[in-house]
Amino acid sequence: MAYFQTHDVSKVSLQPVEKIPALQNREFDIVVYGVTGHSGLLLAIALAGRSAKKLEIARAKLARLSDPIALDFPLIIANSNDDKSLEAMCLRTKVVGTTVGPYLKYGEPLVRACARTGTGYCDLTGEAQFAELAATKYDKLAVQTSARIVSFTGFDSVPADVGTATVGGTFDTIVNLMENGLPPALLNKPSQPPPKGKTSIVFPLLDYTLRHGNSKQQSGAVDECFDGTLQAFLLQRGEGPDRNTVRKGLLECKFYATSADGKQVETLCWQSVGDLGGFQTALYQGESCVALVKDASRPGPKPTGAGLTVGMCIGTDVMLERLRNSGFLSIE
Repeated sequence: MAYFQTHDVSKVSLQPVEKIPALQNREFDIVVYGVTGHSGLLLAIALAGRSAKKLEIARAKLARLSDPIALDFPLIIANSNDDKSLEAMCLRTKVVGTTVGPYLKYGEPLVRACARTGTGYCDLTGEAQFAELAATKYDKLAVQTSARIVSFTGFDSVPADVGTATVGGTFDTIVNLMENGLPPALLNKPSQPPPKGKTSIVFPLLDYTLRHGNSKQQSGAVDECFDGTLQAFLLQRGEGPDRNTVRKGLLECKFYATSADGKQVETLCWQSVGDLGGFQTALYQGESCVALVKDASRPGPKPTGAGLTVGMCIGTDVMLERLRNSGFLSIE
């Protein structure tokens, strides 16, 4: 499949797999797909990937760097080029956390598998066009199977998504982060209302400002100050900062909610420790996956579909409680 191509979504016709097992009857709570990469090694329950040898090496490294119990983690062979292997993996677990990117290049088959099998999904994408692709092509199917396809669960999205919603109520979050070249063209999309507000990012300074607006003409602004380097962006694919660097990172976000007349009505300070692209991203994705697992047993209706964000699907109250209890964040 070409990296960038035209998708005529009017021709998408997919059905659920036969005999989808209930989530409570599945073998695993969470499967980490792509564990041989840097982010995957920081987040693991059951391990999945395309190479048994690489998975065994990653499991041994994970046990050495974290806890020997990792040696007991089961290994699952699945390949993004093999839909059957992805569906077989998904049918064994409640949630898949995937670290396999770039997502526009490698991510769609797993979204499709999760949508067909009613499996929860969390990715680390910063590619807004990938989430749009997932929503446009697979939302209807995901709703049909009660799948919850959640994107943007990394450090570059969760603080902005959850923090802005927390400080100013329910904002229309427009997350448009680092693009990966030209987006795929989507033909025959259902008509959508124009987005409100705007998002901007200055790279490589990582001076990151988000502005959002809602129907009540409130606005929120986020200023994120990053204490770190561009080391993570200069390494080869699958690599990342060493453990000493991972421990030294710091993120501080200040959120301001103002009314239409410009009067400041609420503030919030979000501080977290650890390397941004490594530890903090693994923390946010891990907590997102666990929250989806625990929320699956909650009675009552739940948001389902594809192209969802943490704030839309998991809820800010649930996510704030999990993050505060982790011991690595101060959100006041």
